[in-house]
Amino acid sequence: MLSRLIVGGRTTLLITVSAVLIALVAGLILGLAAGYLGGRTDEIIMRLLDVVFAFPVLLLAIAVVAALGPTVPNLILTIAIVYTPAMARVVRAPVLSVKQWDHVEAARSVGMSEMRLVLRHILPIVVSPILVATSLTLSQTIFTVTALSFLGLGPPPPDPNWGGMLSEARQFMELAPLTVVGPALAIVFATLTFIIIANGLREVLDVGSVR
Repeated sequence: MLSRLIVGGRTTLLITVSAVLIALVAGLILGLAAGYLGGRTDEIIMRLLDVVFAFPVLLLAIAVVAALGPTVPNLILTIAIVYTPAMARVVRAPVLSVKQWDHVEAARSVGMSEMRLVLRHILPIVVSPILVATSLTLSQTIFTVTALSFLGLGPPPPDPNWGGMLSEARQFMELAPLTVVGPALAIVFATLTFIIIANGLREVLDVGSVR
């Protein structure tokens, strides 16, 4: 049981972290482009993301995984697509404000290139809320991954994962309750860990003042 719990944690966390990193990169690019360029570019990007954002996260993930197949790469791709709009919004909001600050206007007036201006004067300032949002997204993604696995849309057997272990243990709850308690506690512990990290980052980086 302990061996399956450890190996299942590796699979679950691999999917979670990989999907969030892809969503972070995609959301960072889209959010920077929408916030900095503004105008029609902002309108097009945000309307396209709103189409994805309009669907409930779990229902959209179930639909995409059911269509593509329950493999690890498909799970990573699906969850990345689902959480990209939220990451893009987190990036876009502070960029809209920071791009109007005096030091950014000064850098633009001396002829600094747009790419260098974004990377040197805008991105370092908005990185704080991005880190906090990433930690919170990790906690949400764990629940999404385990829910998909619980419904039979996770990595196929014999590879263990926490959601799949919970689903398999339902019929043995009265005879062997630890088969349910183990993966459930692992999910809760991992989720609380990312939430505590996010709260710590929020206090240390003073995200409220940045926004």
